[in-house]
Amino acid sequence: MRAVVMTATGGREVLEQIERPEPVAGPGEALVEIAVAGVNFMDIGVRQGIAWTDMPNP
Repeated sequence: MRAVVMTATGGREVLEQIERPEPVAGPGEALVEIAVAGVNFMDIGVRQGIAWTDMPNP
């Protein structure tokens, strides 16, 4: 599967599209397929390092 990951705080250049193995649901878990995802203002603030700075980068 393709995933977009944040490698550091900064501009759009810190986002990288990578390949990840397909997830597998474990016991008591459900696997949900996501067709479309959005980015909101808070997501941009986290990427730029101006919001939720007390949490480690994803």
